[in-house]
Amino acid sequence: MATWKEWFISSKPTLQKEGAEVYSELKEALRRQQIDGAGADAFDKRARAASDLLKALENTPNAIVRLGDVVLAKATVNGQARLVIETLSPRLARELEQNPLVSSDPVAFFALIDSGTDRKRVQ
Repeated sequence: MATWKEWFISSKPTLQKEGAEVYSELKEALRRQQIDGAGADAFDKRARAASDLLKALENTPNAIVRLGDVVLAKATVNGQARLVIETLSPRLARELEQNPLVSSDPVAFFALIDSGTDRKRVQ
């Protein structure tokens, strides 16, 4: 029967390999956690900003605000009050750049996003 010291010496290459694998996996997990944490922090900041903006626009009947890749639009369309906070797709961002009047008219913005048949949205 081998002593623990003999077993350790004979198992050293295997332990080093397993240790390297565990270290690599732990390092990757920490990297992912850091990235996920940053993403969660950015989401939290956006959610707070949207909440503050909604409160500021509470008594405004029609409004459209673009903050980077997010648009908040509020309007009465065909007698129906509508509100949307939209993260812009590259396609929608291009359309807004090509049609700057849509960026200042919430009713026109709703018409633009309603014309997108490939997208589903909760309003």
